[in-house]
Amino acid sequence: GENGRGPGGSGIPVFEPDSAGSGNRGPRGGGPGVSWPRVWSVASCQYAAAASPTAGEVAKANNIPWLGYDSDQSAAYPSVWLTTAVYDWGPYYTSKINSIRDGKFSQDNYYGTIGDEFTTLASFGSLVSAETKSTIEAEQTKAAGTKSFGWYWGLEDRTDQDGNVVITKGQTLSLKDLYTMSYFVKGIDGSPKG
Repeated sequence: GENGRGPGGSGIPVFEPDSAGSGNRGPRGGGPGVSWPRVWSVASCQYAAAASPTAGEVAKANNIPWLGYDSDQSAAYPSVWLTTAVYDWGPYYTSKINSIRDGKFSQDNYYGTIGDEFTTLASFGSLVSAETKSTIEAEQTKAAGTKSFGWYWGLEDRTDQDGNVVITKGQTLSLKDLYTMSYFVKGIDGSPKG
């Protein structure tokens, strides 16, 4: 759209790189610049998160297998790449924008899942065995059918740092359970109190 208006004159800003190529992006037609890590594609609303390549560089230099964060960097680090979770905020943002447009917006807490196709895995690297891929893909299929995010925590008993069982095998966590978790599971160093 023209004058900072989005597709079809919707009034939704279209964020584009500035002409200097500095990485600052702002609504077409003026307005304050907003620094975005990557370009937002209005057509798909697929956000490729700004996963720094620093961890990949360290992994590559030290030949350490690497799980990325937020973006598929398999092409840049094929010798150490395992996989990563990638997120598609597009459907959620589209539904929220449409609810605003339709006068039906309501605030909610959202935690995307494999089941609602918010999160997927990037391609597997060559270090991931066929058996491991098969196991992960089977678990993804289970997760896709649940439309829940907490199913995986209950695959076995989980204990806190002191050895107390805090999640039992078969337990499914609610969103509230996740947001009110006030402990670290066994094997995590540090304190949740900071």
